[in-house]
Amino acid sequence: MKNKKNKNKSQTIGFKSGFAKKNHDIKDKSDTSKLSLVLLKQTDLDKISAICQPVADASEFQVHYRALVLRIKNDSNEFILTVPTAFYNFKQEVSTASVDYHLSDIDDVANLVKAISLENCKKILALPIFTAIKSLGFDIQTYESNCGSMHRHPGRFGFSTIDLNKDPSAPGVVYRNRVATDYVQSDSIIYLSSNNKTELFLTETKIVDIQTDNGFTKGTYTEIPTVTAVATTSSLKIFDELLGAMTSDIDARYMFVGNVAYTKHMLIQELLKAYLEFEFNADISHIKAENITQGNFYTKTLAYNRTYPYLLSETSDSDSDSDSDSKTSKKKNSNYYERVWGWYDENIMAEMEDIIDDPFYYNEHQAMLAEL
Repeated sequence: MKNKKNKNKSQTIGFKSGFAKKNHDIKDKSDTSKLSLVLLKQTDLDKISAICQPVADASEFQVHYRALVLRIKNDSNEFILTVPTAFYNFKQEVSTASVDYHLSDIDDVANLVKAISLENCKKILALPIFTAIKSLGFDIQTYESNCGSMHRHPGRFGFSTIDLNKDPSAPGVVYRNRVATDYVQSDSIIYLSSNNKTELFLTETKIVDIQTDNGFTKGTYTEIPTVTAVATTSSLKIFDELLGAMTSDIDARYMFVGNVAYTKHMLIQELLKAYLEFEFNADISHIKAENITQGNFYTKTLAYNRTYPYLLSETSDSDSDSDSDSKTSKKKNSNYYERVWGWYDENIMAEMEDIIDDPFYYNEHQAMLAEL
């Protein structure tokens, strides 16, 4: 019970007396030479909301997803395709202004759905269009990645100050990484309209380059132009008689968020067509209503509600802790990282053929463990 008590204590978020030493230098950048396309299906979004909203009621709720990530580069530009393959949620306490949860809970479920995600990646990559893409002669990398988040807002507005908190001791969802190199991350906001339709309001894709050394986190989050294409069964052809036929049937079967002009490129048009014709839905079997519980925002410490402790600290900050306890705790924390992220196996490329593990958290893994 001692460990449990100490763990809870280590995860308490609040104000401390005096001036806290700055623990990060995280900068925002932008890069218009890269383009991100995220493909979703309206049926998946509606099913997810149908599970979560009855228990969340008017509160926020959050889901994450694993995805197939395809990166196509030439000397000057890069195109990044993200196709969610498995959505999941985790234990979370929700209110109308925040979602409270712990990073360790996310990782545990993310590992459970990895095998499902890999199988779905194989199915997607079997489409003829990906064979054609490989023949283009560009630098192409294909990842299975735990890269996406999506949470509900009570209105049509962008990321909140909580979402954008950069403090590594209580980071917002957008700045949740501690160690990552050239890592693609996509985050979305959804809104539930009066007819219970899930509207995707915003998606931002960032390239994350972050390192943490001796408790100090520094690096960059580089935002790139992003278009989200949500395949929908609804038709926009009801205006044909008044406005004339649409020039592209594809445009009538998607709802786009972002600069729709990018979708006119030939490769994107072909990807949109293939996604519509492919009978595929992301797995949502790990979206569970029982993971959501109602909290009381007003009993918490101001805005510090969305918490992501990086370590399951087993140590106590009392003076009575012995050196032996400290060594045991350090070992347990190391085991935690190994259990959650594992050790990078370079043979994974051969085993998974065209699919490789995303390097997220594997980069500088040894250095990170050395800090514990």
